[in-house]
Amino acid sequence: MNLSFNKDFSQKELFELSNEISKMNSLSNLKLDLRESKKIEGSEMSLLKSIIALKGIKKLKLSLFWGNNTIVLHLSNMLAKMTQLTQLQLFFKGSSQINDNGFSNLNKALYKLTELKSLDICLDGCDQITDTALGQFSVVISKLTGLKYLNVGLSWSNFISELGLKQFSIAISRLPNLLRVFLNFKGSKNLSGDSLLRLSKSLNKLKSLKDVDLDFSWCPLLTKEVTEKFKSEIMKMKLDDPKIDFTCSSSSSS
Repeated sequence: MNLSFNKDFSQKELFELSNEISKMNSLSNLKLDLRESKKIEGSEMSLLKSIIALKGIKKLKLSLFWGNNTIVLHLSNMLAKMTQLTQLQLFFKGSSQINDNGFSNLNKALYKLTELKSLDICLDGCDQITDTALGQFSVVISKLTGLKYLNVGLSWSNFISELGLKQFSIAISRLPNLLRVFLNFKGSKNLSGDSLLRLSKSLNKLKSLKDVDLDFSWCPLLTKEVTEKFKSEIMKMKLDDPKIDFTCSSSSSS
């Protein structure tokens, strides 16, 4: 049984939805998009508890626009108990209230989801996340060797640098079953050429890889020499339809 919602819920409606979801024992796929809903105090815990009760759920997609460290903590505690998940998509776009503390709690939960085949984490615009949390995330995903699909969005970062991307790249190289990789580091102020070339080497090690979609646009430290070399290395892999975006990085004017 599949269930999908996408609307602006009131607090009362969310409580009612939580009650209904908790009764759906045969539910295997839940997609809940709350990006149109305003932050609703008190209702998120009821909703998360109802999702935990779904012992048969395999695929979970949850999209929010009102995330903060407290919400991520509650969500992480929930996810840690859902070890049966094979597909997870989390969308927290544009929340400056999520920082390393929130991401670290999420990492602890992800470590327990060893059955995951697909992981999609969007933290685009969560500009307080640093190399520390990305490094922790890298350690976690390196253990999820069953992953076939990986999508990570950390665009417009103020603090992710060469160190964080290098750690992340090393982790990717340890996922032999990956078929598709989607990465968004658009607008990252501190990413250098060395880290980008490390990523290309890691991707080249993935013999099962079919496709990539990589966004490094508006990254001011990436030079034309580096971006051209990166593109060349990716094209050698003979992927299905690789997409690489360096729009308006410093390479555009070099």
